[in-house]
Amino acid sequence: MCLMDSALNLLVTIPEVVIVLYFLFVKKDVKKAFLFHILFCLTGFDATSASTELELLSYTEIKLFGPVTLSYIILGLIWLSTLSRRVQCPSSCLLLLFRKIIFIFLVWGTIIGIAGAILYQHRFNDFIIPFIYLLPGCLYIDIFVRLYDKEYVKECYQYALILVIAAPFATFISYFLLGIRSVYGPFEALIYNEEFMMAPMLILLLFSDFEHKKAVLFSLFLYSICVATAARGGFYLGIFVSLVILVILLYSHRELYKGFFPSIARVAIPFLIVFAITYIGVATVETGVSLAGNKLNEMLSLLQVMTTLNGGGASLDDISESPYTRIAEVLNIIDNGKEGIQGFLGLVFGKGFGGIYTDSTGLFENIDVSVGAFDEAVARSGKFGTVHSFLPSILLYNGIIGLIMLFYLGWKYLKQIHKTPLLYAAFVLFFYSFYFNPSIFLAASFALFGAEYKLNRSFQE
Repeated sequence: MCLMDSALNLLVTIPEVVIVLYFLFVKKDVKKAFLFHILFCLTGFDATSASTELELLSYTEIKLFGPVTLSYIILGLIWLSTLSRRVQCPSSCLLLLFRKIIFIFLVWGTIIGIAGAILYQHRFNDFIIPFIYLLPGCLYIDIFVRLYDKEYVKECYQYALILVIAAPFATFISYFLLGIRSVYGPFEALIYNEEFMMAPMLILLLFSDFEHKKAVLFSLFLYSICVATAARGGFYLGIFVSLVILVILLYSHRELYKGFFPSIARVAIPFLIVFAITYIGVATVETGVSLAGNKLNEMLSLLQVMTTLNGGGASLDDISESPYTRIAEVLNIIDNGKEGIQGFLGLVFGKGFGGIYTDSTGLFENIDVSVGAFDEAVARSGKFGTVHSFLPSILLYNGIIGLIMLFYLGWKYLKQIHKTPLLYAAFVLFFYSFYFNPSIFLAASFALFGAEYKLNRSFQE
């Protein structure tokens, strides 16, 4: 059963569009219009986890021309409605640094990318992908800093938590009860929205001062079942990072956790949860029918190589193809930096949107990159303009300097995570998914905006 490509979706999408435009133009309530716009964007299907052959008709996926969707046009109208407002957040607010960095990335990547297209005939499609990611991102952050006030931030804080808690419920019902699934290679995969990517923060939320613990625990339980059944590697990574953050918080901010559980239980319970997930995943590897088991096996192969590489017991060739491709991309981009002054500058400052790299290390020769990784024409040309993960994306478009800037921003957020679990979104955005799905950018930046309710001291007075 799959209704993603059905015109019946318009029965939901059309009223959503009408609601946003009604509040924007009739009620002149840009805050309410923007909030509804965000909620409708984040409660739709994730296009990246669905078949590319399907024409999705959700709020975010109705295309007008090229990569431009109706939701982007509405976002632009909302942004224009806020331009007359002054920036409201205090000078110490990290949202201002966030806005500055992505604006630099957008201008920086565009100028260098256009120069590359003129001088070196870089591919237009490779330029559009990162550009269409950052441009809406800049608009979203600019709107956030202009609509910044206590009541609105508090409302967004509450909705951001609700969306994260609700995501596993929606995914569980879709996959197990309604049978709405997509295909990932030979495996069935989850259809999830972007909030599901941030669900590992439920572990942190369980040990916070959040009142509705039963809802969080049940949501975490459903999330565990989904991950154990049809997860991708990023979900395991997210759980691991969340557990590491929890352990650090338990020992660095003990005063925040008094009266909840004994310290050993606080650490043991989440680890038992992830152990159960891992055990089920390992058990299903041998059956050959579990995406979760397949991805876990890939991660284990990577871990095994990392722990034995120096000892000469393993090589990069022993890594499963998916992580191998990503590692090869990073190594190739770095190795391209040795190719004279142009290569060095490209590594330090990036090659802009549409920039290309070559297989100078020869690592792509060990796999067929034309199957699943790159188009056959691109693979034959030997000039690659796209990558498959966060790290090579930043290195390719904005270089080492861009990577440092993004990591610095992420660290500024994460070191305050004891104030609110919503700051887990900083890991998702700045250390895992940047330059990929624009909806994940929205989900994470919305959470960071809501987190301002706990970060801004004046809001707590």
